[in-house]
Amino acid sequence: MWRSVFKNVVGDVLGNDFEFEADQGYFISVNQNSTWVPTIVLAAPKKTVSLPPVLAMTDVTSLLAFSAGSLSSASAAFAFRSDGIGQGYVEYGTDLNLADRQVVATENPSQTHLLRLKRLTPNTKYYAGIKVIGLDKKLVTSPIIDFRTTLPGTGQPRVVYGQILDIDGRPKGRELVMVEVDQALPMLAISDQDGNWHLDLGNLKDAQGQAFKSQSQQAVKVTILGDNNPSLVNRLSTAAIQNVGQIRFSQDIVGQVKQ
Repeated sequence: MWRSVFKNVVGDVLGNDFEFEADQGYFISVNQNSTWVPTIVLAAPKKTVSLPPVLAMTDVTSLLAFSAGSLSSASAAFAFRSDGIGQGYVEYGTDLNLADRQVVATENPSQTHLLRLKRLTPNTKYYAGIKVIGLDKKLVTSPIIDFRTTLPGTGQPRVVYGQILDIDGRPKGRELVMVEVDQALPMLAISDQDGNWHLDLGNLKDAQGQAFKSQSQQAVKVTILGDNNPSLVNRLSTAAIQNVGQIRFSQDIVGQVKQ
């Protein structure tokens, strides 16, 4: 899969630093005007990231949103929202009853959860279920769903990004974002502490699991996962990096939060 780190128009760096894995091969794409070349640094300084506070668990009684996406030949992502703050888990395997189950978990309790499954087998059917454990170890679970990993291969890298704002206009972190392009499988992201999210459309797949090549002027839909499914729609440009817009929360006349 393509992984992207870039600067937006105001100079903020979007995306996380990542390490190369020794058993993988890589293609590196840079702007044609860039003078950057990859080098091996024995003691590179680590990027400093301020960590969000750890939230205290609360009662969890239901799951409000649940979606799978960002499928590749070796990975998948699960996004889900709970009505309280809890620890999120995804259990998955190739057996319908999850007899061969593996488990991934969120680092800290939250109401919004994005978990990525890695080192999956290409073109293989998997089964998965989610659970959230809240205060007093109360547990809520989802039905078991199935998904299939795709065939190996990626498209041309093309980054889209945007921002989520709260009612007062301040950045809103940890919002689950779904990005959809017509005739392609959905992709999932989560906004960072500055409300920013980004995805590389070079990782899009079609319904048959083949690499999907997005086109300029094609519609891209951005949705915040939740009850009302607020969204925005924009058109892809020819740019390799494109800001597709902001979604801002608002409040209706009776005080209900909406987008």
